[in-house]
Amino acid sequence: MKTEQSFQRKPSEIILDTVMDYFSPWTDYYKKKNDKCNDRLDAVQNAIKLLGNAVCYNQARLVQFIFLATEKHKELKKASNAYEADADEKKFQILQEKFDGLYQYVQSNFNKAAKGNFLFLLKYFEDRGEFEPRITVRGKALCDGKEALIPLLTNYNEYPSAVNIKTSTAYKHIQDNGLYFLENDIPKAAAQGRYNNNRLDIDRVKDLLSPYLSKGEKVFSRKVDEMWDKCWKSKFQSSQNDVKRYYKSTLIIPITLSNRDLEKEFIHYLNEKIDNTDVSGKDIERTIFGFLCFDNVERGYFKKDDVRIAYQFADMISLYLFVRMMLVEISGTFSKTYNLFKEMGLEKDLDPYTYVHPDEIRITEWPEETKGNYIADVYKYDSKPECPV
Repeated sequence: MKTEQSFQRKPSEIILDTVMDYFSPWTDYYKKKNDKCNDRLDAVQNAIKLLGNAVCYNQARLVQFIFLATEKHKELKKASNAYEADADEKKFQILQEKFDGLYQYVQSNFNKAAKGNFLFLLKYFEDRGEFEPRITVRGKALCDGKEALIPLLTNYNEYPSAVNIKTSTAYKHIQDNGLYFLENDIPKAAAQGRYNNNRLDIDRVKDLLSPYLSKGEKVFSRKVDEMWDKCWKSKFQSSQNDVKRYYKSTLIIPITLSNRDLEKEFIHYLNEKIDNTDVSGKDIERTIFGFLCFDNVERGYFKKDDVRIAYQFADMISLYLFVRMMLVEISGTFSKTYNLFKEMGLEKDLDPYTYVHPDEIRITEWPEETKGNYIADVYKYDSKPECPV
């Protein structure tokens, strides 16, 4: 039965409503597609703004870092020459002060610069998921005579451990190919035998998860939720049920000069300076100075755009690492002074595991926007990180 209101409607209105009802599925589809495009545009604009702020931050900090570190290196060289000319106690004391001053400045300011870049990265990820990613800069070191990767800086203070490059799926992939590594489903990759690291107990993974690979995604996901924390080696498990330790997604970016437009003269002079160090003089163009690492407890956490953003920050951090390498690691003046102290029985704590001057003070005070996080920019341990098997 038609109502009085329907009789009052014009035929054209009824026809228009009928047409709109017919096409509504398509109009809803294009509206959602347009909203998705707008969200994508907003994300791009926010990323560009964040990168712009990061470039400004690094410009100011890097200019000061290069200038002051270079001046402190000049002072060390001057003190070294003065002591060689006249080895008295006063000049030796000045030499010590200049040596400690350079090393402490380079270490602490690298840490502060990396810390600032971590904050930009946390800002980039802030609206994604329940947990923010753990961010770590890892560098090469010798551990019981074997090359390993140790944490130099992180936004999450945890049990320190070294990583065996040869047995780690992620780092071996980067070492062999020079490209980033992204795995958004570590439980499944490990259960399928495609992923390994020195913290995971692969036998437990095979026992607890692998049998459920053929049961379907819902069953497998349920088992991951139940069993994943039990798939890690006992010494890496948390008595406080700290879920951040049991990450399920990871993104690792090499900090490198690979695929850069390097002049032959630069390569020649740099190779001359590099002799018996972790950096290979023959392959300076492909040298990996360190790794910028991200992980998260959620499966499928990282996106393709994250790779581009992460590379930008890895490149910015590489500038500080390169200055550190030039003025400390391969500096003839620094090495000569260090060896002089060693010959005189004066040990200087330059252990790569501490990566900071022993007099450095741990900084734990952070602005409110860090949401209670702190970055262990002075990453001291009561004991050295345990070497990988």
